[in-house]
Amino acid sequence: LGKLTGGRVIKVSPSKIPRLIGRRGSMISTIKQYTNCRMIVGQNGCVWFKGNNFEDEFLVLQAIEKIDREAHTSGLTDRVKEFLEEKVKDRKPPTKTSKDEKPVEKKA
Repeated sequence: LGKLTGGRVIKVSPSKIPRLIGRRGSMISTIKQYTNCRMIVGQNGCVWFKGNNFEDEFLVLQAIEKIDREAHTSGLTDRVKEFLEEKVKDRKPPTKTSKDEKPVEKKA
C-alpha cells in the first residue's frame, strides 16, 4: 500500500463500511467512476480519497455523508448513482482506456 500523500481522510462508523463498499464493490466503484478519485476504505472506518481537484473531492465527501445518513435504507446504490449523475450533469464518466492508448481527438 505504501505512504498516502495528499488527499483527505473522513471517519465513518465501522458498521457502515460494508454499505460504503457495496455488493461486489458496486458502491465504491460508482463513486470512483463519477468523481475520478482514488479511494481507500479501511475496516476501522477511515476513508482516504484523493481527486484531481477540490470539486471532485467535495463530491466524494457528499456521497460518503449521504451513504452514512441513509445506510439503513434500501435502494441506496441507485440513489447515490442518481445523486452523482445530477451533480456531474455536463461531465460524462470517463471510459477506461489502456495505458498505451491515447484519446482520439476529433477534428472539426
